[in-house]
Amino acid sequence: MNHLKNMKKPLKTNKPIDLVNNPPHYTFNSIECIDAIENALTEEQFIGFLKGQMFRYIWRSDRKDNRLIDLQKCKWYQDKLLLYLKQRKKF
Repeated sequence: MNHLKNMKKPLKTNKPIDLVNNPPHYTFNSIECIDAIENALTEEQFIGFLKGQMFRYIWRSDRKDNRLIDLQKCKWYQDKLLLYLKQRKKF
């Protein structure tokens, strides 16, 4: 993981931080983590990853102070899965 040390940090802006749709800590050198994951996995693996993320956020939502954030993150992954399947004409 030494190569991650040399990556540029996200630029600071005055825009409000959106921790659901675009958390800044998931972007390095303008590459979003979700895009890197999608490119590293097979189609079947990526679909499973998205489903797993949905499960994770629902599972822990009742144990968090702000349940709404986790449910919004679950919906984000659901929307990502639906778009991914639609683009590949999987339904």
